[in-house]
Parts: sequence; C-alpha cells; structure tokens
Amino acid sequence: SSGARTRRRASPDHPRSPRSIPLAMDAAGASAVLGRVALVAAYALLGYALKRVGVVSRDDGAVMLRFVVNVTLPALLLHTLTSAGPLFGPGAPVVFLTSILASALVTGGACLLYRRRPSYERGLMVGAMTGVNLGTFAYPFVEAVWGAEGLRLAALYDIPNALVVFGVAAAIFAAEERNTIRDARKKNARHDDGGVYVGEWSVGGESKQGLGVYTYPSGAVYEGRWNNNVKDGHGVYKWAKGGSYAGEFKRGTFNGLGVRFLRSGGVKSGRFEEGEFVEAMDMKATDAAAAEAATVSSLAREAAAKASVEETNARAISRLATKILTFPPMIALLLAFASRGAPLPDALAAVLAPLAAANRPLVLITLGALFEPALSRLRLRNVANFLTTKYALSLVAAAVATTFAPPSLGPFRFAIAALVLMPVPSVCVQYALDHDADAVTATALTNYSQVASLVALLTLGFLSSGGAGATSAAWYVLPGGLLVAGAVVA
Repeated sequence: SSGARTRRRASPDHPRSPRSIPLAMDAAGASAVLGRVALVAAYALLGYALKRVGVVSRDDGAVMLRFVVNVTLPALLLHTLTSAGPLFGPGAPVVFLTSILASALVTGGACLLYRRRPSYERGLMVGAMTGVNLGTFAYPFVEAVWGAEGLRLAALYDIPNALVVFGVAAAIFAAEERNTIRDARKKNARHDDGGVYVGEWSVGGESKQGLGVYTYPSGAVYEGRWNNNVKDGHGVYKWAKGGSYAGEFKRGTFNGLGVRFLRSGGVKSGRFEEGEFVEAMDMKATDAAAAEAATVSSLAREAAAKASVEETNARAISRLATKILTFPPMIALLLAFASRGAPLPDALAAVLAPLAAANRPLVLITLGALFEPALSRLRLRNVANFLTTKYALSLVAAAVATTFAPPSLGPFRFAIAALVLMPVPSVCVQYALDHDADAVTATALTNYSQVASLVALLTLGFLSSGGAGATSAAWYVLPGGLLVAGAVVA
C-alpha cells in the first residue's frame, strides 16, 4: 500500500547475484586472514629452523618435496576439486578464459624477455613464471576474503591453470634442459687438443659421467667409466701403435689391479699406482679386474653408439607427453575434471582428506628446509629481476582479465585479479631438481613470490570489501589501477 516494490527473496530458483553476497573484510575476516599469514610463516620458519639445527638436511628436503608432489598434492587437487560443490555455475566460462589468457600473456612475455638468456637460466625463469600456485597457497586466503563463492572461482581458475603448470611448465623445463645438454655436448665433446668424447654425460651435460669412449689426437682410445670428466672405474686403454691396458682406473690413470699387454707381446699382470707398474701378480689375481674391464669396455662402446644417435624431436615430444600424462598431479587433475565436481565415495574421501590437509604444512616446511637466505649477488639479482618481471606481467594480465570480466561479477572481479597475481608454483622446485636447474634460486623465487602475492591479495581483498569506494567506482577503475601498478613495477 505504501507503493514500495516487493523484493524477491533469494531462493534456489532465484539465487543472489555475486554482487549481493556479503564480502566485508570485517574484524573476524581480517583476523582469519592474519591468522593464516602467521601460520604460513610459522611452517616455513619451522622448516628452516629444523635445517639449521641439523634435524633435516637439504637432501631430506628434496625427498620431502618429492613426497609432497607425488602424494599429498594430487590428494589436495582431487579432494578440493571434488568437494567444492558444483563448479560450473555462474562465471565459469569467464574464469576459464581468464586463466588461459593470463597464463598466455605472462608466459609469452617471459619468453620474449628472457629469449637471450642461456637455456639453463631461461628454462628456470620462464618455467617458474608459467602458471601460479593456488592449491597449496591461495585457497585458504581466497576463502577467508571472498567466501565460498571466491573459493569456487579459485577452483575453476585452477583447472586450466593446473594444466598449464603440470603440462606447459614441465615441458618448458624439459625442453630447456635438452637444449642445455645439447649445447654443452657440442662444446665439450671435442677438446681443444683434438680429442673427441662420445658417451654418457652428467645431467646438465657439462661433464663426462658414466660410460664412454675418448679418442685422443694420437689415435689412442680409452673405453670405460668416467666420473666428473676423469677416468674412474674399470676400462681399457689402447695405444695407437699397439698395446693396451685392461683394469682399474682412478684419478684418470692406471690405479689398482690390471693387465698391461705390451706391443712386443709381453704381459705385465699385477698392481699399478699412478700409471706405474709396482707389483707383479699371477694372472689369476688380475683375471677378475681384466674381465670386468673388458665388459665395461664393451658397454662403453654401446653407450657411445647410442649417444651418436640424437633423439628426434618426435621421440622427445612423445617421451615428454608420456611423462606429463603419468605425473600424479596431472592424473588427479584429469580425474577431478572428468568427475565434473561430483563428490568422491566416502571411503576414498576419508583417505584423501588427511593427505590433502597435510599438503600445505608439508610444502611450507619443505620450502623452509630448502631455503637459502644467503644468496650470491648474481642469484639475488636474478631473483629481483624475476619478481619484478613476473608481477609487472601479471598486473598487466590482471588488468586485461578484469577489463573483460562482466560487471555482474561485482567484487569478485577483485578475486579474479588476485588469482592472476598468485605466487610461483611450488612444484617448480621439483622441476628444477629433476632437470638440473638451479634449485636454490627456484626455492627463493617460490618463497619471495609468496610474500609479494600475499601483499597483493590483502590489498585487493581490502578494496573489494568497499575500501575507498572501490567497488562502487566505474568498471574501468580496477583495470586502470592494475595497469598503473604494473607500469610502476616495470
């Protein structure tokens, strides 16, 4: 009778729009966020303290990280993506496209900016900039600031993002490692004196390691084992003008039991030290060493023949695709995607829940154990360069994403911007270890980016709650502000 319009109540048939969902960062919300910040810092400091007092070592940290990546991270992905409720609701296409677009912009920009860097450095920098860390970092903060709807958007964003992290980033690390090895082999295979080595190499391709054949300029040949560019183990040395030695090598020369076959037909059987024959022995005493040397010599020739045939691009791609598709986090992601957010059976959920809950503290403790605060000047410069590059590109990507985000998302446009600005995926440290990249720098990138992303997330959370009238401003204010921030960082 007063003429006022009757407002339709929210119901399952007429849900509230995202704009009407309460998002205020009240005292309780701020307290929850600060509590999570303190918890993150405490876990990381605990890992570092355990390393400092000798309870764990860097090697232990590497083992812990492998467990996290292959066990608790897949559990977290599968548990979160199947227990967050219906994922494919309002805004799903926009969030999907935003995730893909942001990853493409940041990764493409990184490829362009780091294109002139050495392959071993380019792989780390571009690979670490590909995708963001949501599952082990962002979820609790996003939920605290933007509630269940924010968590749903984060889970949606994480589906293409995880494909990028476990697929594209892994491929970048592997491809640049292959380039590094190829370049190193070309450089190191032929020595300045004219000698040529063909065989197995260390992971990074910088030193002879394993089985191989070295041909000297004089025509002499060594077939056997190598350790860090030095003949070490069993092998056979053949002089160019005749004669040979079969037996044990240490420090690059004859050391241990062996048999020397002279060009004249004579035989010296016994013990050698630093290339000199020092003790005669019966042939029976050196038979085992000579036989092992002959076997190793044959294996070295096989390794040399295998190394002479370079892996084709098609074979390399096939091998990489198999590795990516059998990577446990990727399997978990594909299973979650196939389920379309449907809940897991109770028995399986009961197994996954504690593993998923353990992932975050284990990741942070592990990163703390791997963290090296005293970085060299070169590493510090690389870390600073990476962080400014990442966040300048990410701010631009966030500006583009929020420009095309529909106004109906309201304050959740800030949540989308925050997702674009999340830190380096912790799995990149494992990629660095697997592909012989600089794991110390990778750990520093991961830890320092978490601090930067936390600042960005809290700032956007405050603005989305209505601080400074941000949510009532024109649609272009948010992307404009992000562009200005990106320019400042750049």
